[in-house]
Amino acid sequence: HGVSENDYGGGLRLLDTASFTLDILQRIYGDSADEPFELAIAGYGTGKSHLGLTLACLCSQPNSKISKEILQNLSMADAVIGQKAKAQLKNAQPFLVVTLNGMQDFDLNGEIIRQILRVLNQAGLDTSVLENLRPRFRTAQVFTESFYDALISDYNIQFGDTHRFEDIIEALKSQDEDTFWRVSLIYEQKMGSPIHAVGQESLHDFMRVAKEAYCGPNKSFAGILIIFDEFGRYLEFSVQKPHIAGSGALQQLFECVQANGDRVFLLSFIQ
Repeated sequence: HGVSENDYGGGLRLLDTASFTLDILQRIYGDSADEPFELAIAGYGTGKSHLGLTLACLCSQPNSKISKEILQNLSMADAVIGQKAKAQLKNAQPFLVVTLNGMQDFDLNGEIIRQILRVLNQAGLDTSVLENLRPRFRTAQVFTESFYDALISDYNIQFGDTHRFEDIIEALKSQDEDTFWRVSLIYEQKMGSPIHAVGQESLHDFMRVAKEAYCGPNKSFAGILIIFDEFGRYLEFSVQKPHIAGSGALQQLFECVQANGDRVFLLSFIQ
């Protein structure tokens, strides 16, 4: 299943991808008291990214056609593991899956929040409970909707002549920081002061409210699963450029996962 005795050092647990997949499914769907973290270490070219994508499909769409094909292939690799995985996912709730690519440079908190809101919006769910935590984005949205036509030249300066009004609104709904910053500049020029941050801005608060509002029995999702590919590279990036990644971003992520570990799980891949 993609492992070699030469790929690991002493003291590390050697695990094939089929067993690893089942282990993750049992941990996130079961009542395990284990830590809500998992760090998978494997060499270059062993398929870490493909495994992450596979797990994202299984957990976000457990009853979909593609998930059934994945489970069938898993059974071909190991019949017993495949049978257990199918039983684990039978009638399972989907997870709200956040996928992070550590090869890219981004604000960690902002990216997680953006993806959660995108999934909720795609599912047609009311996100006002989360938007209320960061009302500055709603202020920027209302300002844009009210004054866009009158201030079109200012928006052209900030977003370029080819921008679309709908894209700005969608970005603000997803709480995109760069879009907010540009709208706030226009707001400050016209209103005399920028849009100030008020409310509960931390990732911890956002994750807690998202978990309580959308995850659990009789709710839309079983929990929140964060899959972090190329975690090692992003770790280096966050140390070298904390002004982009966010000050203490990884520490905040670990703390909020730990605090909400009953329904939040972080899976990281490192080379």
